[in-house]
Amino acid sequence: MNTLARDFPARFRAARNRTGLSRSKLAEILRVNRETVGRWETGTRYPDISKLKRIHDILGADALPHTNADLPGLMKRFRMKMGYRMKKAASLVKKHGFWWSQLENRKRHPNSGDKQILLEILSCNG
Repeated sequence: MNTLARDFPARFRAARNRTGLSRSKLAEILRVNRETVGRWETGTRYPDISKLKRIHDILGADALPHTNADLPGLMKRFRMKMGYRMKKAASLVKKHGFWWSQLENRKRHPNSGDKQILLEILSCNG
């Protein structure tokens, strides 16, 4: 099980509770049904990349996992979903294809600036 799958449900639930939003209200804001929010909290389903940016905007960064292992996988899923080559995906965040390749293939360890780029990447898809 990857880090996103392991960490997301608890972080998501805690962030939702901290904001005081009910499952129904959060579902309405995210334009999903209440049961979907419940499945995200139990870990039986996970939001797609396009929803992660909205979740961050509504619940804050604490709702998203913060480990270095998450970034490469999310980058690859985003790139594959959009049908981009590494050079095209990297250009979205004003980086070179080599930089993208190094992160996505885990040959370079992401720093805090690289993690911030995750939000930029997601916003390109939002």
